[in-house]
Parts: sequence; C-alpha cells; structure tokens
Amino acid sequence: MKEHQAQTPAQQLNNLLETMLPEIIRRETENTSTIHLYHTGGYWVAFNMSAYLLTETGMPCDTSAMQIPALPSPLIITYTTTTVVDTLLDKDNTSEDSCEYKTITTQVASMQSYKEWYREETEIFEE
Repeated sequence: MKEHQAQTPAQQLNNLLETMLPEIIRRETENTSTIHLYHTGGYWVAFNMSAYLLTETGMPCDTSAMQIPALPSPLIITYTTTTVVDTLLDKDNTSEDSCEYKTITTQVASMQSYKEWYREETEIFEE
C-alpha cells in the first residue's frame, strides 16, 4: 500500500488506465446519463461521456484529452475534487458507491451536444 501512496498523481492515473481501460471504455460506450467517477491521484476523474456530463453540472472541473495507442480516438478526462463529488452526491441519485468508484445518475445527454463538445476538446489531435 505504501508503494501506491508514493506514486505521483500522473502515475496513479496511468495505473488506473492500464488496469481499467477496457472497463472504462465498456461503461462509456453506451453511456448517456451516468457520471462514472474513479478516484486516483487525489482527484476524481471521469472519461468521455461521463466527463461531458460532469462538465454539464456546472461544478468546477478541468478537462484534458490524451491519445492512447490502444484506442482509435482520443480519450477525454475531466478531473474534479472530492468536495465537488460530495456536493453532487448530495444532489443526485447514486447507484454505486465505493471509496475508489462512484456513479451519479443525470438527465440523458444530447448526443449532438456531446459530439460537438468531444470534437472541440479533441481538435488538438486533428491533422
């Protein structure tokens, strides 16, 4: 356990992606109304549709995109704090809860709005 705590936030995120990427992608593929949150590096992170839904809450968060060789398109990551997650949990319905993974149910997202947001967030990777 000490080894995990000694890792930098970037190393912890890398470890999460190495161990959970197939599950993260599976969860996000058909997702339209659930924020899937993973605790890593002192932050909570959400990916792709979950990241979009998190930004739509209006709560403070930061978003970035990264190219992962195993994926055909960039992965969007949104980071937020425990305080924000706790506030959202007080407001919204949760269906799964643990110290490392949480879900928050939201209204169904507009796929057109999500696709526009995704395109804007990943335009840095366009040639």
